[in-house]
Amino acid sequence: MYKKVSKKCWKKQGLDVIKAGIILGGVSILFTLISLYYSTSSYGIEMFKSYLQYPKLIILNIVPVFCIACIIYLIANSLAISSGITGAVVLLMTWINYFKLQFRDDPFLFGDIFIAAEAKNMTENFKIRLNGGMLFCIILLVLIVVALHFYKVKLIIAQLRILLLVTCVLISGVLYKTVFTNSEVYDSIENYSLVNRWGETQRFVSRGFIYPFIYSITSAFPEKPDGYNKKQAEELLNDYEYYDIPEEKKVNIVAIMLEAYNDFSKFEELSFVADPYEQFHEIQNQSIAKGELTTNIFAGGTINTERAFLTSFSDIPSMRKKTNSWAWYFKEQGYEVTGRHQCYGWFYNRKNVNKNIGFQDYQYYEEGYEEYEMNTLIREGDKLMLEDIVNDYKNAVSNGKNCFSFSVTYQNHGPYSTDLYYDVVPQLEKKDVYTEPEYNIINNYLDGISKTDEALGNMIDFFEKEEEPVIVVLFGDHNPWLGDNNSVYEMLDINLDIGTEEGFYNYYNTPYVVWANETAKNVINFKERGEDEDISPCFLMNKVFELAGYQGNEYMQYTTEIYENIPIIHSSGYVENEKFCRTLSEHGKEILNQYKQIQYYWKYDDKVEAS
Repeated sequence: MYKKVSKKCWKKQGLDVIKAGIILGGVSILFTLISLYYSTSSYGIEMFKSYLQYPKLIILNIVPVFCIACIIYLIANSLAISSGITGAVVLLMTWINYFKLQFRDDPFLFGDIFIAAEAKNMTENFKIRLNGGMLFCIILLVLIVVALHFYKVKLIIAQLRILLLVTCVLISGVLYKTVFTNSEVYDSIENYSLVNRWGETQRFVSRGFIYPFIYSITSAFPEKPDGYNKKQAEELLNDYEYYDIPEEKKVNIVAIMLEAYNDFSKFEELSFVADPYEQFHEIQNQSIAKGELTTNIFAGGTINTERAFLTSFSDIPSMRKKTNSWAWYFKEQGYEVTGRHQCYGWFYNRKNVNKNIGFQDYQYYEEGYEEYEMNTLIREGDKLMLEDIVNDYKNAVSNGKNCFSFSVTYQNHGPYSTDLYYDVVPQLEKKDVYTEPEYNIINNYLDGISKTDEALGNMIDFFEKEEEPVIVVLFGDHNPWLGDNNSVYEMLDINLDIGTEEGFYNYYNTPYVVWANETAKNVINFKERGEDEDISPCFLMNKVFELAGYQGNEYMQYTTEIYENIPIIHSSGYVENEKFCRTLSEHGKEILNQYKQIQYYWKYDDKVEAS
């Protein structure tokens, strides 16, 4: 039974609550500001100043600290313990983020807590030293704890503590659900004056540490597919056997994903002055397979196609830890696994992700192209990059290794100017209905495509003469941006209505081609090329393995069966029984659901043994 408490005592306790709130609020603000100071990565004091221009951002970083401080206080009934634990946790996590950004240009996310072993490996590879400012913060925390040890503000009324504790927990839960994990609130803070909004790490840094760390909880727990059972998934995959590539059948594989690449000559509405796809068409004619990828993206989202190809995943995970991929498989087979991209390594966090999916070496703008202006690479970079890809292949061969190379081009990245570049000769015949700005956009785009075409022809000429067996895989990541509201497509009378089958394919499809030199054809008895086939990007590597006669690992064999049943899996449509459909049959739904379960297991529950 609770003792009856006098009004005087309740009044005094009310004042104590206010005092405690003010003190904990002050402590929370102090350590939040310290956290923000150490959250700026390489942007320094300018980024810290930018935080102060967004009151909402400051509040969203302070409130979680204050809530935690209050809950600890109401449990421990001690300002010293609450401030000590809260301050220590904020400083520790902030500094983990600080060093992780410093060493790997990668922020500390909630999901990283579950891969502590990799964090341990990171600390073994880098020397972590606390600087003078950090030591000062630790001393300041100790002084605050000591001071509050002697300045006691205790709540002696048990009912009041319990009531306040329950209230704090409920308020914290409601705020977490409605505010801190709300994507609209998160996206509304556009502190991008110092950073590139398309950089995953930079977006995180632009919001401090505490708030984006809490928001990252939303991606730390991927949703399991209906009926998922880890043991059943494991047993199903165990029905397949892991196969090595026979030594006598090994060929070099050079895969290149072409930025914003589509073959506009397929549209009958267009007439060309000159063929900007001349070499590409010749490669198609000589190919062992060709067709179109039905991508999941339009005018952006490159990594979706990229990582689908590298994993045979239709749903792409964050890949913040070692994740199964075909790069790992080729590495297990003794291949040298490399790649290139002329944009920054932080873009789409490739610098970290590509290591997690098995690439031994990957060259970015920072590692080999810094002497060039970005605009030069966007307009003319493919010639240089494809020459470098050939050199990577030569290095692998000279080391006595087979080569698996996967690169992503940067040339032809949009947007394209509405003014015709000074050196551009129009590729497209002009019609009276064509407006000048839109006509210039498409010709600027096609000019870059024609430069890519020449570079592709030179590369294929080299591999054609090689004595080593080589397969080249080329494919586009997505259709290009062509004017606001797709104005150029509209001008060209290209149907992009995804409610129709024609519009769906026009909107999402890009070309792919698999080419092999004569040596490779002699090593592997390729079947005669069949009809062109439309497939999802997640099945393109399955197509390559099938052509080469490689069985691959358990997951490759399983997903090949899926590909044979449902070659296109898309949020807006499927191909089943060689027909386009918006909804799968009951049998198709069962196949797809099982695929999602096996995919989930291969992404999250199967341990990647490669190192």
